[in-house]
This record gives sequence, C-alpha cells and structure tokens, in this order.
Amino acid sequence: MKKSFLRAVSLLLIVLALTACGGSGENENDAEKVDDGYQGRDTKGYGHMYDHMPDSNVSYSEEDTEHIRQSINAWAEGVLLSGSDVDEETRQMTEQGLYECIVSEDDLERVKEDRKVFYSGNVQVSQTNTEVTRAVRTRYDKKDVGEVDCTVTFEGLRDGQPFVRIYSLTLVISYENQSASVYEIGEIDWK
Repeated sequence: MKKSFLRAVSLLLIVLALTACGGSGENENDAEKVDDGYQGRDTKGYGHMYDHMPDSNVSYSEEDTEHIRQSINAWAEGVLLSGSDVDEETRQMTEQGLYECIVSEDDLERVKEDRKVFYSGNVQVSQTNTEVTRAVRTRYDKKDVGEVDCTVTFEGLRDGQPFVRIYSLTLVISYENQSASVYEIGEIDWK
C-alpha cells in the first residue's frame, strides 16, 4: 500500500514538473488578477526565461516564501533526487523533465554525468530540507514569475553508507494559489 501510494505521488510530481517545464505562455482566458501594487517590468526574449528576466528587488512575503519553500521541497523530493526504489520508466520520465528545465548546457552535462555515477549505487533518501535565501517577483512576457535562490539538502543512504547531498539552485518559478512550480533551473551546483 505504502509503495503504491509513493509511486502515485511520484508520478503526480513528475507530471507537475513536466507541465511546469513545458511552457510559460499566458492563457488569454486567465482570470483578471487583483492589483496588489506590484509593477513589474515586462520582458520577452528568445531562449530561456532565466536569460532574459529583469532584475527585481520585490520580495515575496514571508508567508508566500514559506509556501514556495514547501513547493520546492516537494519538487526536489520527486524530481531532483529520489531513491532507487523508483522504477526505471518513472526515473526516465523524471530525468527528462529535470533535463528540460536546466538552462545551462554545461550544467546539464554535469548533472547527467553525476546522476549516472550517483545512481550506480542503491540510494535511499530519508530526509529533504529546503532553505530559501532569496525569492523575488518579476515579469516575463506579461506573466508574473519568480526567481528563487535556495539550498536543498538531502540525507540518506547510498550503498548502506550515510550521505548528505547539498544542492545550490537558482530557479525560475510560477507562484499561484499558494503553490510554486519550477519552470527553469537557471543555476545548479552541489557538494
């Protein structure tokens, strides 16, 4: 029962990640948003949003930042690093979604190589913790988006030995209805 529940949750997270990474367009039928005084600049470029987003010093509220932290933590558990008990098909779908979100070709190649080595062993993740160090609002192509700097720490066992893996990330997110979705990984590093 627990394994099937975890598999269902993992598949849901994968679908959400793939959906978030798949597009950033604005739907003409979106409901009008309440004007909260935020006046972000619009920008539109080609390629990744991360490369063309304007700088912003408009931070999310503490409450919103906490919701963002929780959403990123759930995303990280399902996409960034998961245990070896995930079946091969799910792992491949998860990796495809992860790879599509990574902006830098150099980062993409480093992540692919690291995952080959890391997952050559039996991985069990026991704890995931996310700390948001910066979360600001900005606009891209008439759409409210956010840029988040965060650290995600994973603890667990790899081949029976304890491990701690710490990722430093800069993410482009969508944040609506107290939930964040990751659009892009602008920067990624780990130790």
